[in-house]
Amino acid sequence: MAADRAQKAPSDGPAGQSERLAEAVRALIREELGRPAVPPPPAEQPSWREAFWLLVFCGNVILILSRLPRGLFSGPAVELAEKLLPALLGSLFVIYLAWFRERLLLVSRLKRFHGLQLGLLAVLIFLNLPVFPLRPVIRPDSVGVMIDGKPQRKGVRIWVACGGHDITLLPPFSEELAPPEERRTKERKFRFGPWQVLRAASGKAHPDWGLLTAVRFLAEPDATLRIRKLSGEFYDDVLERTDLVKADRTTVEIAMNGLDSRLVMLPIGHYEAAPVAASGKECKAPRRVDAVYGETTRVEGLGGCQ
Repeated sequence: MAADRAQKAPSDGPAGQSERLAEAVRALIREELGRPAVPPPPAEQPSWREAFWLLVFCGNVILILSRLPRGLFSGPAVELAEKLLPALLGSLFVIYLAWFRERLLLVSRLKRFHGLQLGLLAVLIFLNLPVFPLRPVIRPDSVGVMIDGKPQRKGVRIWVACGGHDITLLPPFSEELAPPEERRTKERKFRFGPWQVLRAASGKAHPDWGLLTAVRFLAEPDATLRIRKLSGEFYDDVLERTDLVKADRTTVEIAMNGLDSRLVMLPIGHYEAAPVAASGKECKAPRRVDAVYGETTRVEGLGGCQ
């Protein structure tokens, strides 16, 4: 009898310990399966107050995005990100959706968040209202003006919002009807930035907008010319596809690069041009340059710095 009980009892060796451990695990599983399932906690729903603050937050985000430069949302890098980010971050957002929702609801209940959103909303609304006056000089008088794609009346004060604006100058209507080979000018597009809006509204910088026209400078082949705008300032479109170097808002420089004649497209208006030495100083008295509509202006006798 004792021998039979000894044979049925598990041994104290490794095999017996493994058997006892397996039996304990089975018992634990049977115990857990017998318990009723614990219901998940109910999802917390936002109240109407929290929904209001979340709506204000979304509105502020939209207003901020609308003020960003349009070029920021275009280009090969942005297109690649639009294709990759949903695939890379989509599953991550789905996994942590409840976490994001809970944290956003907690933030929406803070009084500091309320004050920040109201203050930000007031600032953004003010910045998007057309409360800044512009009275630009348009050259020539018959040119058409569009701001952010909207036609503008000339000769009156133009009200714009604080921020960057896309300016388009259209040739006279008679130019549009003429064949391409007979047209004297083309439309001009440039960016009028937020700081330029503020300077113009404060009267510190009077806008001077003109179509581009050809100006031919004749000077020594090794000369560098400084061209200063007497009214208004240069915009970045003048520098595109040229070797003009912008010294400041009203001044550009160009090297003759071994040539005795250089053709430059400049806005219609009034300028001064002079050769400059290697030290950066003008070595001769500047000459007056009047860039006129539809004609190539020749500037002779500039010479160089010997």
